[in-house]
Amino acid sequence: MNAKIYELEELNRALPLVRSIVRDLRDAWSRLGQAFRELGRPIAPGDLTDPLVLRELPWGSRETIDEFRSHVAELSELGLTLRDPETGLVEAFGEMEASFVFLTWKPGEEEVLYFSDPTDPAARRQPLHVLAG
Repeated sequence: MNAKIYELEELNRALPLVRSIVRDLRDAWSRLGQAFRELGRPIAPGDLTDPLVLRELPWGSRETIDEFRSHVAELSELGLTLRDPETGLVEAFGEMEASFVFLTWKPGEEEVLYFSDPTDPAARRQPLHVLAG
């Protein structure tokens, strides 16, 4: 991953590109999900690196896996991490109110409105206004 600390405004300016990448990524994930359903099993991100699982997939799915991985790499080059391929939730390391946070965004949100605590892996997304309070 590209080590980057975003300011909120900077990340919001990057959203048109992020939206496009995440749209294509979710499309690839959906097609992979269909291939897995045809095998009678759900898909999980770890499946895409498991050689035993990959052998079961139709050959055409390998291109879709490469496409999915390429989109994840694009996000990484921008300094973003994909947290949920189903919803398209991404996060970026940011600094706000003298605190380091994960700024989070997902499709359907017009701008970055939420953050999570990087010191708590189970942290839920919280509205940004909590930081200003």
